[in-house]
Amino acid sequence: MKIKAPAKINLFLNVLRKRPDGYHDLHSVLQMVSLYDEILCERTRQGVTLINPSSNLPTDNRNLVVRAAHCLARKAGITPRVRITLIKRIPIGAGLGGGSSDAAATLVALNRLWGLGCSRAELTGIGQDLGSDVPFFLYGPAAFVTGRGEKVYPFWFDRDQWLVLINPGFEISTRWVYQHLTRRQSHHSFPRPSHMGSIRSWLTKFRQNIKIQSSGKVTFSYSDLYLYNELERVTEPRYPIIREMKACLQAKGAEAALMSGSGPTVFGFFRNRAGAFQAAGKIKHEHSDWKVWAVKGLRRSPY
Repeated sequence: MKIKAPAKINLFLNVLRKRPDGYHDLHSVLQMVSLYDEILCERTRQGVTLINPSSNLPTDNRNLVVRAAHCLARKAGITPRVRITLIKRIPIGAGLGGGSSDAAATLVALNRLWGLGCSRAELTGIGQDLGSDVPFFLYGPAAFVTGRGEKVYPFWFDRDQWLVLINPGFEISTRWVYQHLTRRQSHHSFPRPSHMGSIRSWLTKFRQNIKIQSSGKVTFSYSDLYLYNELERVTEPRYPIIREMKACLQAKGAEAALMSGSGPTVFGFFRNRAGAFQAAGKIKHEHSDWKVWAVKGLRRSPY
């Protein structure tokens, strides 16, 4: 069983209160993009074995793929027997949800390989304990999410969108970003932006901006997006290269640029495929130490 695990970007991310369980409530709009890890699952006689030839990630229970396999087997009441090969292309600690996507893809693949017949809702119940973004990846291709990420409201964008992603080649800890955000909120040393009222208004009108087609699909227009990522307020001052990458995208023709998740990856919107690939090529030539991809926003989930 071979399956693709797509990356995601956050088109909108507003962090609310810190919860008693240590997580944060949030509002976010996420979309899958055409940058993929690949997972191959093969039956074996006993146990869960993870082969990860393309990165130095752990291959034991510290890896979300291994944990997903064990959790699914435990839920189904079976002994797990599988060898999993993980080919990593999504950078680690990049704000692109690679680990959560791998876990979601593993749940989907093993549900089929083992013939379990679990529903998407049942897989989501397992996935939400593995990572906050896992439920989104079990739905997609785009969604408005609330809670700590477990409440997913999927939709489709009304047209294709091409983007360029830039990653500077280093990781950022999501835990570090949220810890520093919480400190700044509690000490009022980093005031919230003056346009928060506009954000609240946009969220209130979010359901008015979506359309339900005759097919029953819920669609949303890119032109109605309010691009915002509150975590930039923590990550960008500590890592000024994020500001540099965003400026580079806009200098190459991006209509807008934003950091994804807790960073450090940034993305820019381009009018068409040619513009995105042309910009990506120029950026690669000028910044050989950056990782650069021209990608498409997915309009259907690979699952």
